[in-house]
Order: sequence, then C-alpha cells, then structure tokens
Amino acid sequence: QKPEGSELSMNIKGPSKAVITSRPVENGFKVDYLPTEPGDYKLNIMCDGEHVPGSPFAIKVLANANYKSVGNASGHSKCVARGPGLQRGEVGKACLFSVDVSNAGHGKLALSLTGPAKTDLAKGNASAGFDYQFVPKVAGEYVVRITFSDVDIPGSPFTIQVSSDGAANPAASAVKQESNRVRPAA
Repeated sequence: QKPEGSELSMNIKGPSKAVITSRPVENGFKVDYLPTEPGDYKLNIMCDGEHVPGSPFAIKVLANANYKSVGNASGHSKCVARGPGLQRGEVGKACLFSVDVSNAGHGKLALSLTGPAKTDLAKGNASAGFDYQFVPKVAGEYVVRITFSDVDIPGSPFTIQVSSDGAANPAASAVKQESNRVRPAA
C-alpha cells in the first residue's frame, strides 16, 4: 500500500519496450505490462524514488505457439534495399533506391544520409515499402544508413560514390529522416 502523498513510479527493462500501466485497487496497485518479445525482464517499482520490497522483480516472458514477433531483432534481416542510387551517383542527378519492408513485421524504418554537402532525402510510397531519392550537389562519398527497429538492415550502411567534373567539398553534414512503418498483425 502506498503511503498518502507518496509518488509511485515504475519501469520495465528487457529485450523490448513494454507498455506499462498501473491503477489503484483495494489493497494496493495493479500493474499491467505488455512485452512484445520473449526474454528476461526486470520490473522496477519505486515509492518516492526507493525500490519497494522485492524490486526489481525478475520476469521471464516465454513465446507461445501463437507468438509472432513484433519489432523483432530479426525483422531487420527481412528488409531489402535495392537500386543504383545505393552504389553510385552523379552530381545534379537523382540517386534512386527502394526499401522493401513487406516481410519485416512491425517496426520503425529509419534512414540517414551523410555526405560532403547537405542533401535532402525524399520519400515516396511503393507497393512493398518505400522509394527514396536524393540529388547530390557535390561530388564525393555519401553514406546511407538504413535501420529497422534500430538495427542495420542487410548491406547497411551503403557507400555511394558520386562523381562530377567539379571538386568535392570535404565538409561533411548529416541529414536524418525517419518514417514509421507499422504493419498490421497477420
């Protein structure tokens, strides 16, 4: 039971982010959490910044026969990036590529582009994922990093050599854009 005027806080740490809620009940509080991956978790419950007796609580989450990974560590391996814009480019011409996430499950697709000059990364929708393009203004080496649920997809980071008859600018800048891609559970 929480003493009057005390602050109750809690968090859960483990292989996935778990949604955690609590509500008062007759003799204390009911805590609910929803992990999205099996594994070992630690539930920390504090009252006024101090652990309550028994906290942190060790929790083992098991997968069952109906388990479908959500935002899983292997989803990144099911993403495919392709296109000539991930290999080479030319100043002033669009470097085109696509990222197919149709088999990856739930998760967050994030891209970053770095190079010798600030260059915008434009996104369009494709039937199985996303189409991307950037138009380099300066020759040099550009790097596209593509992650799914914070893990590099196969081949990432991609190094793109951009050619031109002009000299390359050695100053580097970074542009980061993220797109959320949430796929319905099958």
